[in-house]
Amino acid sequence: MSKPVFSLLHASARSDGWRAAFDAWTSRADNPGAVEYLLCVDKGGAFDNHSAGGTFSALGLRLIWNHGRPCVVDAWNTAAKASTGRVLVCVADDFFPPLHWDSLLLAAISDLAGEYAVHVNAQDPWPWIMTHPILTRAYYERPGRGGCPNGELFYPEYISVGSDDDFTLVAQRDGVIVDARATLKFEHRHPIKKLGTVMPGDADAVYRESNRAEAWRVKDRVLGKRSRNGFTGGVDPLKSLVVVTPGTPFDAVWLAEWDELHFYLRTHFAFGHIYSQSNNIYQVRIEAARAVLSHGTPDYVLWIDSDNPPTIAAFQTLMLDLEASERNTDPLLRSIDIVGAWYRYRGPDTAQSYIAAGRSFGMTDFQLTEAEVLDALKRGRLIDDLAFIGFGLLLMRGSVLAELGPRGFVPQPVEDKRGFLTDDVSWCFRAKRAGHLIYLNPAAHVEHLKLGPVEPPRHDLIPISGFRPKQLEEVAV
Repeated sequence: MSKPVFSLLHASARSDGWRAAFDAWTSRADNPGAVEYLLCVDKGGAFDNHSAGGTFSALGLRLIWNHGRPCVVDAWNTAAKASTGRVLVCVADDFFPPLHWDSLLLAAISDLAGEYAVHVNAQDPWPWIMTHPILTRAYYERPGRGGCPNGELFYPEYISVGSDDDFTLVAQRDGVIVDARATLKFEHRHPIKKLGTVMPGDADAVYRESNRAEAWRVKDRVLGKRSRNGFTGGVDPLKSLVVVTPGTPFDAVWLAEWDELHFYLRTHFAFGHIYSQSNNIYQVRIEAARAVLSHGTPDYVLWIDSDNPPTIAAFQTLMLDLEASERNTDPLLRSIDIVGAWYRYRGPDTAQSYIAAGRSFGMTDFQLTEAEVLDALKRGRLIDDLAFIGFGLLLMRGSVLAELGPRGFVPQPVEDKRGFLTDDVSWCFRAKRAGHLIYLNPAAHVEHLKLGPVEPPRHDLIPISGFRPKQLEEVAV
């Protein structure tokens, strides 16, 4: 028996949702005998107890079990490996062809033995992306295509979103695209089309799973890395940095500073962002750390609290410390792995002022004073060997976070009336015990817009740039 011309790779997670697309693809083909239909479903998913029995073979399709991750990327890759046709077409429950689709594709592809990817009109809000790739086997089997391991149609780090962007960019770079959008109009019945970029409430569980926050984070991380290394599958040329923003709320002052910092970080680092929220304030950083490390160990991790508006200048100051430490060749100098900014807080008692850093884990005389910090600023010195520092704006090496792990934030018991240290101070306690120095850079300063019991947010604190030299000397005295 001759090999089929077309292999339809249908990835589905709906035991009752695949049939409409199957009927459309098979009935609208001019030569259905030249088509092999592969329905790839997740092992342990909706199809395990499917009652169709021999229905699949009776319909003339092959049921393929996806033994990889339960996601569309692994399902399409699994189906591609099992296919035998000369043209591979990615199909889903919501992707429907026009009449005579097979004849129209053959007319668009001048040479089935050549390397081609056909860009059709899927009537999507994003017409520049090949959301359901169609490619010749010759292009699929190109060794090292786009840094993909041999046999993978999509780059395997993606979950769902981003895989089609990646495929499109690689095909553009390779110069293999046949633009058939004027003559080949398919229909992508994705509910996201109803409300632009907002997932509507009537999207089912499969759509919500494919578009979950983790999938978008993976897209940002992987697509950014691959675009920077030329889609080679090699190492990202930029250092990786993950920003963690635990808690809520983020007010207008915070968001204004974050917008500027966010743009800066995306253009200077292999950037990732973890937002974590929990009703348990002693759990939120644990969950955030777990999320950071679930994708490997980044070079740097920047923690920003929701009541500390971050600035580019403060971040750059902290990063310079870590980068200078990396260039150091003196074995007698200790590495700078953890360094933070300082921030002031005027409590309900306006006479009260403190710096969220200290040299002792005890209850009294443990916090630095503003005068100490400003004196260090005047002298151009880091404050080192701290017992703890607040996480309002704190930069650390990812290796330190990985060493302590998420449980580094578990509150540490102490034998006094407190009963335990808070999660951030407990982390510092364990970092110190592991041999790491904790630094404060007095040139890095952010405001602390903290609410007291009856106090409104403070937006009138003087930034460090507002101090004249004479003022600094007076405060230091």
